[in-house]
Amino acid sequence: MAFVGLDNLKKQQYEELRRFEEARSTGLYDRIHHSHYDWWMFPIDETSSMGSKWTVSDEDIASLKQDEEFMQHLRRGVEILMESWGWNLQESKLIEDPHPMQKWMDWPVRLYKAGRCMQLFGEEAIFSSLLKFAEMIESKGADLKFQSSSLKKRVHVIQQWKELGRK
Repeated sequence: MAFVGLDNLKKQQYEELRRFEEARSTGLYDRIHHSHYDWWMFPIDETSSMGSKWTVSDEDIASLKQDEEFMQHLRRGVEILMESWGWNLQESKLIEDPHPMQKWMDWPVRLYKAGRCMQLFGEEAIFSSLLKFAEMIESKGADLKFQSSSLKKRVHVIQQWKELGRK
């Protein structure tokens, strides 16, 4: 399936961000946990179960990085995602006294895509916070392996970030 194009990607991301904001404002974080969003919310340069439909190229990334509105939405989206998992992105620490639905929901592929997206879009401070979160939840027993559609094998979130971060 061919790439949907930048305009469609940005439109879908904006609509998803509105749903994220609504879930956040009502405390219904489970709406985020049970939604399908990672393809357009955190676009990466790898194919997925949707093929190339949401896969961005180096040229797409360069163009999107110049779009301040897109970048604001991207940063806000990852902030709310991490908040839904009980993590304060700016302070790189667990949220004190979280809502019962603000917790890790065992979605390593979503964590991977958010982090890989931050790597690709040059958001190093955000990526560092995601890495700290990943290391923390793994130290508490979380399994950070997932089935990669592009590699057709199971990969480990942190190892894959490190491998691809070198390229």
